[in-house]
Amino acid sequence: MIKSKITVSPILEPLSKSVVNKPPYQTIKQSSALSEACQPATFGANNEAILDETYRKAGKMDVDRFATSIVPERTDLMKIIRAELLEGADSQRPLNAPSKSSYQGSFFKAHLETPRSESMFGSLVLMFPTPHEGGSLILRHQGEEWTVDTAKRTSEQSQPSIGFVSFFSDVEHEVSLVESGHRVTLTFNLYYDDILPAQAGIDPSMSSTAVSPVDAQFRRELLAVLADPALLPSGGMLGFGLRHVYPIKKTLKHVRKLLKGSDAAIERVCRSLALKTQVYLCYHDWTSFGDYEVVEHVISPKVPTDLDTLDWSIVQELKEKYGAKVVRRKIMETYESPMGDEAAVEAELDEIVEWATLPRSQTVVKSGYIAYGNDAQQEYAYGHVCLMVRIPKAEDRAGIMQRGEDASFGN
Repeated sequence: MIKSKITVSPILEPLSKSVVNKPPYQTIKQSSALSEACQPATFGANNEAILDETYRKAGKMDVDRFATSIVPERTDLMKIIRAELLEGADSQRPLNAPSKSSYQGSFFKAHLETPRSESMFGSLVLMFPTPHEGGSLILRHQGEEWTVDTAKRTSEQSQPSIGFVSFFSDVEHEVSLVESGHRVTLTFNLYYDDILPAQAGIDPSMSSTAVSPVDAQFRRELLAVLADPALLPSGGMLGFGLRHVYPIKKTLKHVRKLLKGSDAAIERVCRSLALKTQVYLCYHDWTSFGDYEVVEHVISPKVPTDLDTLDWSIVQELKEKYGAKVVRRKIMETYESPMGDEAAVEAELDEIVEWATLPRSQTVVKSGYIAYGNDAQQEYAYGHVCLMVRIPKAEDRAGIMQRGEDASFGN
């Protein structure tokens, strides 16, 4: 299990005494009846519900067609999800888990969950102990893979038990072929509820000062970096490419409150140290001028929505219309090699940036425009979502270091 990405539990022990784990258990005949009552399952793509049984073959029953006594918010499930999937301040945010579907199916190819709204951050899947073979849930994220063999794990228990898996929306997942029997699951979308902990009935003593190990470790490392006067001696920005996917349409204003996992840890720690943060789009532009190449990194605080037609540099367009800043510019001679760096020169910049992690994120905003040169042609600008932290001059960091000595933060 990778904390703050995926929570996997073969058996839901806290529910062992609840109504969902008491007789009568579902028989094979009842499973068949449930399967026959289901509708063909669709999947989301480009804001549409697609029916394609070569990609997903399963039966689905929507929440308005069945009743269940399982209410995750009334069980220890929400506590487990907060403790294992969320961290720091996020662990005290109220959650909402409206039921999505219950289905028996054959397979579902690898896919990412389509967020139903900006506040949706993940999914919760309950797996019932119906006899079946196959149908493993396979999850992948940033080069790692986990396989949850629900048929094997539930069959190994001494009494019928319910398993569960919870994961962020940007975790790729698939269901392998169900070779026999019926694989029955109940799926919930997980949403943040933006109300205060006191309004949600969450025990403040349990979470108001709670600090995750990830937060504590990142704070120590950040303070060690800031203690070095060689880092941005005259001040500037420390940049982080975000590691999770976030819904973005026309603005970046909502992204900070949706940050999750390690991305959220950066925001929380910086806020605790009174360091200002802002979400930007980072663009990489490469322009040729005869014997020279100009390579530029540009950060924009806004989403470009009306690029349309350009007869000049996209960098200049982003600067004039959207307040973008050039944070890296190299002028390279190219008469010997297309990417030669023999005469690489740093030119004047709008902002000095040091990248803590590469400006390559899981969320990329694509903007199309028509570029005019000798001919008009369709071009695209790709903005990677980054979190930028404003760092003061070396001699002005005493207050930050003093706040960093607060032992209550887990140092």
